[in-house]
Amino acid sequence: MRKCNWIVVILAVVIWAFMPRGVARAQSVLSYVNCSTGAPPYTPATVAPNSSQEVQAFCNPGDVALGGGYEVLNPPLPLPKGVLVITPENSFHFANTTADGWQVVLQNINLSPLCLFPFKGDHSPSTLTNHCPSVDFRVCVSCSATPLPT
Repeated sequence: MRKCNWIVVILAVVIWAFMPRGVARAQSVLSYVNCSTGAPPYTPATVAPNSSQEVQAFCNPGDVALGGGYEVLNPPLPLPKGVLVITPENSFHFANTTADGWQVVLQNINLSPLCLFPFKGDHSPSTLTNHCPSVDFRVCVSCSATPLPT
């Protein structure tokens, strides 16, 4: 039985040795990340309490989006008690049929009674800021540069 296994291995090596060989060329693919905060000073999008905002990040013209997402920059994580961040939209942006960016709609939901009923309680700026914080975020997209023809 052992002799049969060796014959199969030798036969496979001989067949592989006589197979035609092609020339494989590796294409270098340039990938990069663009964020909605742009160039310095990197200004994030601010969402007020109990509101929402849409932000988009795009690839360079002619390039294709591979994926993306968002990052909450402020307040620091974990979010304060009663503050929820939800994203009803967190997906590709399309130009015709080509994914050219990433888009996010972020909602800042504050469940504190001070936020739900703003006419009752302490209205000092420090109290509202502590209980009803704004949320700063940015959107980033990972892109692939279109390879140049050779």
